[in-house]
Amino acid sequence: MDTFFSTKNAGKSTRKNTCCQLFVTDKGFVYVVPMKSKPNVLDAVKQFAKEIGAPDALIFDMSGEQTSQPMRKFCHKIGTSLRVLEEGTPWANKAELYIGLIKEAVRKDMKESDCPLVLWDYCAERRARINNLTAKDIFKLHGTNAHTALTGDEGNISNLCQYWWYDWCYFRDQKEKFSFNREVLGRILGPAKGEGQRNGTMGFEGQWKSCPSLHMPSAHGGRNAFGTGTEETNNLRWLD
Repeated sequence: MDTFFSTKNAGKSTRKNTCCQLFVTDKGFVYVVPMKSKPNVLDAVKQFAKEIGAPDALIFDMSGEQTSQPMRKFCHKIGTSLRVLEEGTPWANKAELYIGLIKEAVRKDMKESDCPLVLWDYCAERRARINNLTAKDIFKLHGTNAHTALTGDEGNISNLCQYWWYDWCYFRDQKEKFSFNREVLGRILGPAKGEGQRNGTMGFEGQWKSCPSLHMPSAHGGRNAFGTGTEETNNLRWLD
C-alpha cells in the first residue's frame, strides 16, 4: 500500500480530500480510499479490512503514519503481518506502479471530459473499479479479472459500461412537488456504494445526488469505459 497526493494548487476536492491511500494485491486488485490528510492512514486500513478482508501482510515504506504504534496494534489484532521496505527502494512497492497507472487514467478522463479538478477523488475511485473488472493477461488471474480472482464472484459492470466519466444524464427528483418537472439534468461521477435500496445515493439540488432511475439525453453517443455496448445501470453519483 502507499499514499498519493493531489497538488495543492488544485485545492481540496468537493469532499475535502487531499490524498488517497491505495492498496493493491499480488493479483492486481486495486482499492483506493480518499483521505483528508495523511494521518487518516489507519482509518483507511480499517476500511480496507472491513470491506475486502484482513490481508496476510501489508507492505509499505518507512513513513511515520504507516509504521506507527496504533497501526502495528491494529494489524496484530486482525492477524496481519507488517513488512516495512528499506528506505530508498520505492520500486519494491507494487503500489507505486499502480499509483502511476491510476493517476494517468484519472488525468486522461478529466482532460477528455473537461471536468472540475475538485472531482479527482471520484474519478480515482471509478478508475480503480474499472481496473478490477478488466481481464488482464496475468498468469495468476487465469483468464479472469482481479475482482473475481479475489472475491470469487462475477463482477457487475452494468454500473460502469453504460456511461462515460462526467457524461450528462437525466434523473428523477422524487421530492419535487407538482407541477414542477421531476427530470433534472446532472453529471455522471461513477457508481455509488452502499446507499439506498439499489446502492444509489440521495441528495438535494446543487449537491451530489443519485437515483435508481436515470437516462441519457437523446444526443448521447453510447460511449462507455470498456468500449462495449450500453447496458442498464442504477447506482451512480452525479452533480446537477
